[in-house]
Amino acid sequence: MSAPVVETLKAELADQPAMPLRPQQIQDWQDEQVRLDAIVTGPPWISGDRGKALQRKRKIDQLLEQQAPRSVTGERANRIKRLADEVVSRVIAPALQPAVHPLRRPVKAIGHVLKVEWGKAVKDATLTWKRAMRALDPMNDDPDFTNIEQFRPQPAGPSGAASFDVDSNHPGNFAMSPQAKANWPAALAEPQNTALGQVQQREARGRREKRPATPAQLAALARAHAARRAKSAAAQGTVLSQSAVEA
Repeated sequence: MSAPVVETLKAELADQPAMPLRPQQIQDWQDEQVRLDAIVTGPPWISGDRGKALQRKRKIDQLLEQQAPRSVTGERANRIKRLADEVVSRVIAPALQPAVHPLRRPVKAIGHVLKVEWGKAVKDATLTWKRAMRALDPMNDDPDFTNIEQFRPQPAGPSGAASFDVDSNHPGNFAMSPQAKANWPAALAEPQNTALGQVQQREARGRREKRPATPAQLAALARAHAARRAKSAAAQGTVLSQSAVEA
């Protein structure tokens, strides 16, 4: 069941369409009216079916009459604006979870969206509020004019701190705000052995010098070279023997 303030606002909007057209839709239909009117009232050499054009023009006239929002003024506009603000503050805004929840998806966040934000009561209040705003300013083409996301709580302040939540499906990364960094205790020195510090130390030292080989390494290298030469000589002697036999 809708809240009393929503029902009161509905009563004030009794003459307004249930699904009012947006400004761009109204403009598109009006442009189509001009095109059809040029066919209906144009000279005989203008191509087009005048009967069908006139029939379609009448349907568009009827559509705009029924679905275009009707502007309200005066004391009635003040009452509608006051009721619309109450609908937002009492019904819509309290039902919206913080903006970070759809991103982090903590426990019960999805259920809240399905049962509360998309519930019948909030949906009815939202549609009624949008009708009221269109009645107050039918040709406002601001894309966020009737966007309820502007009322969603924003927990992250201007400090820029991360919305870290360890209990969420996507917890994010922990970060310190500029205020926390500015108030960091002076007694706690900066860490020295950091990854960045290690890279900077290597760059400062330059290219690492090659260490000389040990006697054991030199002896192993000499044995490897001798074995390679013996193997090469044996292979060469085998080739010469085969050549002598063939001759």
